[in-house]
Amino acid sequence: EYRRQRQMCKETDEIQITELDITNNGKIDSNTTAGEKQAIYEAGAKAYAQIMNAILEEKAKGANITAVVIWGLTDI
Repeated sequence: EYRRQRQMCKETDEIQITELDITNNGKIDSNTTAGEKQAIYEAGAKAYAQIMNAILEEKAKGANITAVVIWGLTDI
């Protein structure tokens, strides 16, 4: 998947990433402890950081990434 995205970056005039959404996949419910919630939130933050770092790396290499839209930050 990553190689395909890298090739797309080379062949595309402009890239806009829209509705980027990472969810907790229903892992949080009324029985979830505070510690478990914290671990789930940290995993989500790590995933967003990995994605954004990859996007910024491609932009630094010349990809014309003009927008990143985060969608659905409601996993509370």
